[in-house]
This record gives sequence, C-alpha cells and structure tokens, in this order.
Amino acid sequence: MPDDRNDLNKKKPLSDKTLKANKKGYLLSIDMRQLGNIFFSKNPPWNILFFGSDEFSLETLKKLKENMESSGNRCVKSIEVACKAYPCKVRSFAKEQRLAIHTWPIPTMKDKYDVGVVVSFGRLIPERVINMFPHGILNVHASLLPRWRGAAPLIHSILNGDETTGISIMEIRPKRFDIGPLLLQKAYAMPPKCTMMELRSFLAKEGATLLLETLCQLNCLESLENEQGHHGITYAHKVKPYMAYINWADQTAVQIERQYRAIHEMMPLKTKWKGEDLKLLDMILNDITKEYNIDDLIRQKTTFNSSSSVVPGTVLHYKADNSLVVKCLNGWVAFRNVVLKKPMSSQDFYNGYLSKVKPKTLNIFESRENFLYADIYNEKVTDRKNS
Repeated sequence: MPDDRNDLNKKKPLSDKTLKANKKGYLLSIDMRQLGNIFFSKNPPWNILFFGSDEFSLETLKKLKENMESSGNRCVKSIEVACKAYPCKVRSFAKEQRLAIHTWPIPTMKDKYDVGVVVSFGRLIPERVINMFPHGILNVHASLLPRWRGAAPLIHSILNGDETTGISIMEIRPKRFDIGPLLLQKAYAMPPKCTMMELRSFLAKEGATLLLETLCQLNCLESLENEQGHHGITYAHKVKPYMAYINWADQTAVQIERQYRAIHEMMPLKTKWKGEDLKLLDMILNDITKEYNIDDLIRQKTTFNSSSSVVPGTVLHYKADNSLVVKCLNGWVAFRNVVLKKPMSSQDFYNGYLSKVKPKTLNIFESRENFLYADIYNEKVTDRKNS
C-alpha cells in the first residue's frame, strides 16, 4: 500500500460556509456563449432540462418541481427530463408527475431551455447538447472538487477516511467528467460511521438545496465562477468486484471497517476459504478488542498464547457473541454471518467447517489484493488481472 495515501487527510478542512469562486483570470478563458450570458442573459425563473437517473438525482428533481409549483419566489419556470431508455428512479418520477421525458441520446433543441441540470447521469454530454443552453449545464457533484472527480465520490471519501465532505456546483465541459468551473461549493463534517447510502441520502438533500440557491442567483455566480485548481486532484473510479476482497495482511481494522461501510450495500466483502469465495456479512463496527477477550480465545482454540502470535487471516468463532473474529494487520474484526454456497450464521459456519479440523489447528482466511488506493491519483484505472 503506498505510503502517500495518508496525505489525503492532511488537507486543511474547509469551513461549512458557502465558498464562491473569484473572478481573477476568468476572462482569459471565456468563450462566446459565456460572454453572451453576461451581457444578454435573462433573469429567473428558468426553463430547465434535467438529466438524471438514480436516487441521488431524484432529490434534486423533486426540489426543482416543488419550486416550480410554489407560489413564492420561483426560480424554475418549467422542467423537462432527459434520461436513459431503461427504467430508473428519475424516469418513474417524471412519468408519475407527467413531466415531459426525452430518452437519451437527445436531439439538438435550440431556443427551448435556459439552463440544463445534470445530477448522477453517468453519461458524457456532447458539446452540441451543452450549446443548446444559454447558461450551460450545471452539475451537482458529491465532493469538494477537484477532490474525488469521477463516478464514486461517496465511496472513496468513506474508504479514505475523509473528515470533510461536500457539494460542488459546476458547469460541465465536453469530453471529460468533473473538470468544469465552479460556481458554488459547500463543505460539511462527515457524518460519523456513515455508510455510503446514509451519506448519499444526506448529500442528495444538501445538493438539491445548493443547486436551487445557485439557480436563484445564477447570473451573479456565472460572473464569479473560476476554474478548478491543479492541486489536490483525486479520482473516484467506479467500484470493481475485486475491491470487495479483504487483504488481511495489509489492512488495519479501521480500513476494513471503512471498506465495509463504503461498499457492503453494493456488494458484500469477501475473502477466500480453501479456494472458494466466502462473503462476510453483518460486520460488528465496534472495536471488538475492547469487548472480547481475544487472548483467552486463542489460548483455548490454538497452541498460541496471544493474538500477536497468530498470522493475519486467522479466524476463530466467538461463541459468546456468535461471531467470527478474524486477525488483520493490527487487530481483529468480527462478522456475524457469512455466505458459502448458502447463507449461514457464524455458528453454522463453525459447526460445518471450522470445527472439522484437528484440535488446536489454525483456520486461516486467505488475503487477496483489492487495489483500494491504487488509482486515486490517476485519471485512468490500471488494468487488473483479477478484475
């Protein structure tokens, strides 16, 4: 594991105040479409085309529709939806609410919309579509850019133990994801011990609110936007199946807990047991070394006297709490249930497998490389043979 991965967390935390870009250097890179916006743009409410797909997208779409139907100070005049052909949360909601739906890819539609909004869409939007909108297309991204560009910022922020998370509102650019100029950012303390879905739910609501704030003062913010910096860039690549494996010899208890919180709702953590994949479910998130007497268990079940004497991957059944405890780089972690061909409790796994070996013999889970931190500084993912 690279030594510099811990540098990710040395970055000074941002405050929870709204961050606005300054104007310095902006006019050097301005294009004609943006120049037209500054001198000839209209004011809200806006005609909007919304691009989205999943639960994270849906929160913003609901917020926009709510504003459109409000009797107060509106910044949304009309809203239509662009989404993929297959069923998704955004398509279902748009159909239910009788919003106009355009199936992706969409044709060029000039002079119909003022601004586009894209949230967790998963497709690069070509320049011809971006140019349909006098005010461009705004993106709600679940990180403090340029940290965690890419498809999975929530997962990587948990994996790497970030203490601060946030929302960025940016203008998209063609050909590459998450590189456009920033209009607004807002930082938040990372919710303690949160899972990916819990963080997604929290930031989806905050992102929807910040997007609406952006739309209400869009003309002003466009004149203040600035390009992303070149320092602190990290990449949140899509999660691959091999990222579910645990490397007992190289991961600490804290890192395994983060791995579990980050990805177990998408796919269970895995290890190798006698050459077969074993899925590990229902991790105990407390520090079990404070609650379990591991050394007593080792003396009962093995020929060793303490936990420091056994190798990473050593697995024992802790009957008092009905869990499997496994040695890792610097301690122990525990899981209550597993899947090996079929779901089993830890007691069932002990009865069917662990108890079948000779007395005092060590049972060991195999370590597998998972490359959790390998490509966070690289724009492209290195090919993995075991992917």
